[in-house]
Amino acid sequence: MVATTAADTLAELAGDLLDRLHQAPTDRDGWTALVTSCQGVPNVVTALQDQAVVELARRESVWDEDGTLGEVEHLVGTVALDAADLLAPLVGASHGQAQRRVETAVRICGGREPSEAGDGVRGAATGLRGLHAAMLDGRLDPYRASVVATELAEAPADVAAAVVDALDPFLADSDAPALRRRCRRLLARISPDLLRQRAVRARSRCGLRRWVAEPGVDTWLGTFPSEDAAAAWTAVDRLAHSYVGDGTCATVEQARGKALTDLVLQHSSVDVRVVLTAPVDGVEGASSTRPAAAEGPGRDDDLVQVHGSRPSEPVLVPRAWVREHLDPTSGPLPCHSMSGARLDPESRFASDGYRPGARLAALVRARDGRCRFPG
Repeated sequence: MVATTAADTLAELAGDLLDRLHQAPTDRDGWTALVTSCQGVPNVVTALQDQAVVELARRESVWDEDGTLGEVEHLVGTVALDAADLLAPLVGASHGQAQRRVETAVRICGGREPSEAGDGVRGAATGLRGLHAAMLDGRLDPYRASVVATELAEAPADVAAAVVDALDPFLADSDAPALRRRCRRLLARISPDLLRQRAVRARSRCGLRRWVAEPGVDTWLGTFPSEDAAAAWTAVDRLAHSYVGDGTCATVEQARGKALTDLVLQHSSVDVRVVLTAPVDGVEGASSTRPAAAEGPGRDDDLVQVHGSRPSEPVLVPRAWVREHLDPTSGPLPCHSMSGARLDPESRFASDGYRPGARLAALVRARDGRCRFPG
């Protein structure tokens, strides 16, 4: 019945689109209506595909006693072990993406929490069928549906259904952030304890992560308790505006990044040492030529490559920074000609003992940025 209704809706939308294209709108309102109609088609198609995914996921191939391959049809909400592997090549996705697609379809379209085939336990109801109905009507796209579903992931079915019903008038026109905010306000009114428990779990997972973005820059992602974040942001923002005012930075966003690192470094003591290296040239050892990164001609703000601050990856920094932190007591040290890793070509740091000596341990840490075998 649902598939028939969706097919009728899709046929109606497709016919309407063809009529509008043949009649070529002449004003803004006409083109606006055409854009709206076009958006409804992929929404309905995705809803139909999700229904097919749910049906595919609950069917499992088994070997019968006579040696023939049969099929077992489980309850809606069941996910066969090979469901993601079957779906992945059909939609051009990785196994992980296909697995998430199956689970999302089961939660929204199937209205059940995913459960494994054969465990004898049916997943609990999710209360999210209203989102699938809105997709079948062409009013809701899969991304915004997944946003609402994520916000209601831990809500009981009756609470989730009540929130979806309250959101229904806004599903067609509200963007994803607006739906997220409205969903949280509704949760706070309908089930304040649920929102409070979620906040407790989120605060327990606060932390800071760092990874390489583009060459020469790192990206930090941090989550902090709201009260600490408010105070820290005030300090960062105040210093950032002073940087913009005195011309140190061109934009407030850039100034905030500098203000954050400046405030951290002002309250800490960090010793940075840059060591010159030269590639080993066959059996002749390291070249005696000092690299131009530190001593060659060029402007102080020219970017040059260094290694070590991020293991196995080159980092671009200003030439002036290299000169400032260059260790004057060490000459060029031998390194691999391709990777730049520190080497000990003459085995000067080798040891007959089981544990490496202090100089060899220092070499390994300098080469890799960390000890590969701690302890």
